[in-house]
Amino acid sequence: MSFDIVDYGLIEVEPVSLEEAKSYMQIDADYASDDNQIRIAISSARERLERYLNIGLVNRDITIEWNGSCIKLPLTPNFDIVSVSDKDGILATDKYNVSQGRNKKISINDVVSGNLNYFYSITTETVQISRESGIDYGSVYTVIYNTGYEDLTNMVGLKQSLLAEANYLFKLRGNPVTDVISPNAALLSASYSKNLLI
Repeated sequence: MSFDIVDYGLIEVEPVSLEEAKSYMQIDADYASDDNQIRIAISSARERLERYLNIGLVNRDITIEWNGSCIKLPLTPNFDIVSVSDKDGILATDKYNVSQGRNKKISINDVVSGNLNYFYSITTETVQISRESGIDYGSVYTVIYNTGYEDLTNMVGLKQSLLAEANYLFKLRGNPVTDVISPNAALLSASYSKNLLI
């Protein structure tokens, strides 16, 4: 199995503001010389935390391609599926079914090849494609789906880990970053991780 996130989606507003970051970093609100560097640190920190935790810290639509076998959808929580397509384009709604509930299921109907089914649970976000006779497993399927949190206000550990990571990156600006994530951010965000590996 292989997959790629081909579009991480448009981020209009970061989950922490410049003012929040400056307060956390103990930088005077009126001191604006480093504002651009702090904004870059915030965006970089969000990207690093999203990869590290497999969580979408901002709600948006992302696009993923996979080769038709099995996948754990990245950047949880995963919500509505916008579209499903193959090499010939977006599949018509009569080519697949979407069911809501604890598990979300899409069945891609192909009268020649049989059915492709993929499932993902809102908690585990695992995608499984059934292997039925006649299916070309070299095909690439594309799913656009909505993911990420609307607001981190009540998720104090995540918000604090994002601020800690932004602070870490800001202080290291100009120096190479070798850690996967800063120790403080890792400790603050540990309980939120959606990765299977421990």
